[in-house]
Amino acid sequence: LGVTVRLPEIISVAVGGVPRLAVFLFPSEMVFYAEQRSSHRRVLTLYNPYNFSLSFKMWCTAPSFYRVVEAEGNIRAKSCVDLVVRHLDVSPRHWGRRDRFRMEVRGGGQVGRREIWAELRGGQEEEEQRGGQQRALPHPTSQLLPTQAHLPACTGKAPWSALIGSCSSAFAGAE
Repeated sequence: LGVTVRLPEIISVAVGGVPRLAVFLFPSEMVFYAEQRSSHRRVLTLYNPYNFSLSFKMWCTAPSFYRVVEAEGNIRAKSCVDLVVRHLDVSPRHWGRRDRFRMEVRGGGQVGRREIWAELRGGQEEEEQRGGQQRALPHPTSQLLPTQAHLPACTGKAPWSALIGSCSSAFAGAE
């Protein structure tokens, strides 16, 4: 007298009813130090552990402050890609500034996204490590705009208002 119980398949659903895809992007935050030139360039690694290829696109709250090499592209199955992020303006008036990056991926009929913080700090990395203090990052409030080498400053009025290379198209994935 065995009873078979069939459990429903649980799938995390993204906006629009598309299954959500986990995004493997490391490190989880970027810290740039104004007085340490070597830190003005950081590398993000996007991993694809899946058996299908992924397309990706990087967005940012302040694209005029960063240059991202390969901000949009594809990753083969079981592979990874390094994205070089360069901070373009480390002047003292921007110390303490925090921006967000969003990585969006698509593949296998699924979509995923992950957000990470970038912060510009004064001084050098060694000074920060000696201090032993790390500040909590605030809740995101800024709109994300695309990043790309030589992207013009976008002035979109709606959240998520620009696409890579264009300031006039609306991004439909706003939360």
